[in-house]
Amino acid sequence: MNSADQQAGAPHDAGRTASPDAPRRKGNRVFWALLLGVAAVILAGAGVVAGAASAGWSTDTPQVLGIAPRPGSRDVAGDTPITIAFNMPMNQDSVRAHLRIDPPTDGTVTWENNTLIFRPQPGYRRGLTYTVAVDTGASSPLLRTLAAPVSVQFKTAGLPSLYRSVPPAGAESVPTDTLVTLQFSQPMAALAALDSRPDPGAHVRITPDAGGRWQWLGSTTLAYRGASLRPATRYSVTVDKALADYTGSPLDQDYSFTFTTLRPAVVATRPEAGTQFAGTSDPIVVTFNGPVDRASAEAAFHLAPAATGRFAWAPDSTVFTYTVSAPLPADTQIQATLDGVKPGAGDLAQAAPYTWSFQTSPRPQVTGTTPADGAGNVEATNEIVVRYSAPVSNTNEELLAG
Repeated sequence: MNSADQQAGAPHDAGRTASPDAPRRKGNRVFWALLLGVAAVILAGAGVVAGAASAGWSTDTPQVLGIAPRPGSRDVAGDTPITIAFNMPMNQDSVRAHLRIDPPTDGTVTWENNTLIFRPQPGYRRGLTYTVAVDTGASSPLLRTLAAPVSVQFKTAGLPSLYRSVPPAGAESVPTDTLVTLQFSQPMAALAALDSRPDPGAHVRITPDAGGRWQWLGSTTLAYRGASLRPATRYSVTVDKALADYTGSPLDQDYSFTFTTLRPAVVATRPEAGTQFAGTSDPIVVTFNGPVDRASAEAAFHLAPAATGRFAWAPDSTVFTYTVSAPLPADTQIQATLDGVKPGAGDLAQAAPYTWSFQTSPRPQVTGTTPADGAGNVEATNEIVVRYSAPVSNTNEELLAG
């Protein structure tokens, strides 16, 4: 072909299909581009895995190492946390999404290393069986899921009860400064919210009202503060079962008991019981355990044999002195009795009569002397001893003065 022909055919050649080697070269370029892309993804994945390994993640199948409370636990307290320990770091969101507590319970979730901690708010209900389960949707950060679901059950403690009171039911002679307290078998109030608890006075009452206020001293102890108990008074305490614990669970039953504060009682006398040689004109002194009604005490006092006299009282009405108008008979057993003494404040008289006895002194007689009567050859001495059958005076001074 001459040069003219080549020039004439040049535009025609420009529109022709490429040679057979051109598609092969283009395909090779696409293949290598894809290969390099796959390699990049593989290398990136390897980098993620390496980074995950360095962060403590594992490609192993995650497992639950243990759950507390232990399976089958009983009498579990209402505020006991649930802990679930895993063998590796977990995807926390996935664990929470696949954690089930039945009956449903509100609470907060925190993590300590590989352990989930669930704290119930305000607490579990009493006397129920709870199920804690984690299903196979819970996964590790590398999306490895639990091989099998895990489930445990535990039972919460039964309804709370009143198991002790101060004073105890039926107590007598309770001091007026006693702090009345009620102690329950299980926590009734959350320690962090004692001051915000509803007033328990709506469900706990003391009769007659002593002017105090029921207040929580701790999670299990309720006290009647600011009260001034009256002496010689029978008090009644009632506790409604509607008094609920911090989870809303009521008491197992209603409670009621009584106690009695100090009644009038004799704590000391003079002469004392069993005294020998009491003076026939000695005053009789009686001391009570608290202020008494003077008129009732004077009416309640009796001597046998009877003897008239007059009373004198201490300012606080706790002691009287009885002075006989005429001497008591000598060498005689005297019986004194107090029966029906009423309190200065309060309603209850003394619980039982108080009786004691003492012996008056006989008229004294000389039973012997030193030196003896009519003795001879007596050595010089400054001491002469006279012995009597009974006391002749209360003191040596009185004897010498006589």
